[in-house]
Amino acid sequence: LMKITFRYTGSIVKAILDRTPTAEIIQEHYGQYISQAEVFGKGIVMWLLSQGKNVEVLTPASLRGEMKDTLVEMKKMYVGNKCSIVRCSIVFLKTFSRCFQLFA
Repeated sequence: LMKITFRYTGSIVKAILDRTPTAEIIQEHYGQYISQAEVFGKGIVMWLLSQGKNVEVLTPASLRGEMKDTLVEMKKMYVGNKCSIVRCSIVFLKTFSRCFQLFA
């Protein structure tokens, strides 16, 4: 069980309460909601990421760091010299050729 605090700026506040039944909105200021919730497991990370720029994890620091690391990795897929599809294709071809050599 982990207690989290996050800022939500989305237009559907009910989404917070639907996904995190233990959530409490502890502060509201001009369309920004600070919420606290007790969550279990890693499913909350996927939900938080799905909210895009509408969510910022405030605490705990470990979850905030995990979110940051995930976003850095995601950014690498979209930014760089080569398209991620090209990179995936190269990895697939290398793996396929190794498999083919094993069965030849």
